Amino acid sequence: NINDYEKNISRLYCFGHYMSLAQAVGFSIFAPLVIRILYGTEFLPSVPVLAILGFYIVFSYMGSARNIWILAEGRQSILWKINLAGAVMNIAINAVLIPMWGAIGAATATLVTQMFTNFILGFIIKPLRANNKLLLKGFNPKYLLDLVKR
Repeated sequence: NINDYEKNISRLYCFGHYMSLAQAVGFSIFAPLVIRILYGTEFLPSVPVLAILGFYIVFSYMGSARNIWILAEGRQSILWKINLAGAVMNIAINAVLIPMWGAIGAATATLVTQMFTNFILGFIIKPLRANNKLLLKGFNPKYLLDLVKR
């Protein structure tokens, strides 16, 4: 049943969206505490790096769920385009941002690359557009409530 299939994919996205957002916010809020406990106060300058990389999780989860859809749809041939675009973009952005911002530049480049490969490319690569519609539906908290009720 195509409707159930799409609803379940959107539920998967919903779960990933809200759980990864909770993790990202948690990393941002507790980054100073985590760094202090694990590495000591001399590493506190790395707090912004951890806070930025916390939001990497959101887009990483999107990519993981999207890859499940790609496999279910038998569209594995798209993966090389996604991976190549991500690799080229990451190298280019790192080349620009690391000299300017150091580790914060590297973290920012990683976040931007994840945003591009796991969200924006879904609007550019035609066969992924249907999946991006499901991804956007996954932001609807109705799906989260459905999952909680189960």
